[in-house]
Amino acid sequence: MVKNLRPREAADALGVGLSTFWLKAKTDPDFPPLIKLGPKATVVREADLAAYVDKKAKASAEERAALRA
Repeated sequence: MVKNLRPREAADALGVGLSTFWLKAKTDPDFPPLIKLGPKATVVREADLAAYVDKKAKASAEERAALRA
């Protein structure tokens, strides 16, 4: 079953505030797509958000490794 997260839940999962969540959603091209359920309801798929976190963590680890070399 696909689980969808509301913006507050997604921000909590990312460990950021709600305003930072919206900033990332609007400016980061790698951010998972937002799904509009209605005029006042937006969600993001939990699996897409997890993949985004994994991608960012891997990129950060590679960047740290390059700095050590």
